[in-house]
Amino acid sequence: MVKGAAFLLELARIVVLLFLTLFLLDGMERAVFGTFGEPRPSLLRGAGNFALFVVLYRNALQFNGWYKSDRSRRLGRAWTRGLILMASGAILSSAWM
Repeated sequence: MVKGAAFLLELARIVVLLFLTLFLLDGMERAVFGTFGEPRPSLLRGAGNFALFVVLYRNALQFNGWYKSDRSRRLGRAWTRGLILMASGAILSSAWM
């Protein structure tokens, strides 16, 4: 029962962190891209921001939550670099679309 409650609390924490992270990243990108013209909403930019959140959560935030698991481990170095490059490319390419 305790493990299930911890899982639900962790799930709620993930959702809150996701919304906060996406809100902050979108605000920063709008400020930067706003200097080049009016930024438009972009699904590609949102996917890039989500990929950055996945890297942030898997490499840092999952170890500070309520739910502890023996299976929790960081992303590999290649996965981390690949996701960050893909996310950066998606965010930057959305600026010129």
